[in-house]
Amino acid sequence: MSVFSQVGINTTNPQGTFHVDGAKDNASTGAPTVSQQANDFVVTSAGNVGIGTVSPTNKLEIVSGTAGTSGLKLTNLPSAGYLGTDSSGNVINVNSASVGVAVTKQKLTPASNTVVVTSQNGLYSFRYSGSTAGGFWQFKYNGSGSRDVSTFILEYWAPTSYSVNTGSGTITAGGGTGGWYNISGGSTVGTANELNIFRIYDPADGTTYRFEGNLINVGTAPVVVNEAMIVEQF
Repeated sequence: MSVFSQVGINTTNPQGTFHVDGAKDNASTGAPTVSQQANDFVVTSAGNVGIGTVSPTNKLEIVSGTAGTSGLKLTNLPSAGYLGTDSSGNVINVNSASVGVAVTKQKLTPASNTVVVTSQNGLYSFRYSGSTAGGFWQFKYNGSGSRDVSTFILEYWAPTSYSVNTGSGTITAGGGTGGWYNISGGSTVGTANELNIFRIYDPADGTTYRFEGNLINVGTAPVVVNEAMIVEQF
């Protein structure tokens, strides 16, 4: 004779095929409250696993109970800004200059040299030098030592003009706490409502960075100069 039943550990009122009430605080009847579920582990008849919930809606659902916190920790990937999967489906850290194309963005905000966007691999940071038109787009190398990098194909859009400079320049960027450098080959950002695109090549690891900087006037007087930035790494 076969017997099928639900299994409960620390509970006489299991809510799934297998249910562990970690704190042994669930009521003997009815569904546990949200706070009671916070320490529960459940496997449902559909094969879904719930941690912090007794009614998971996917193969694995984690409810941390804290807004903005996933409840999932990967101990051996402590500094992974971006996660991906390899060809076998394993979750990996893709903070590597050799992995595909990665994009980081800074949405529109008042222009300031304290607003910084950093490439996905963490090697380069970019910013605008000031809070008004007439400043420079700048970059900084964040690694150790220094790098010789080249800039090429510089593009400018202003309200009444467009120009392209396909010449290249080379600059040695100091690492660590080294200073900010005006992007080689560029000029002062002359007007608001101006778009600048730079491509920077790092031959040390074969990585190209496409940096796009936008200055935009928004609102009514007094007009505030805003900036937005995009860095593509490939």
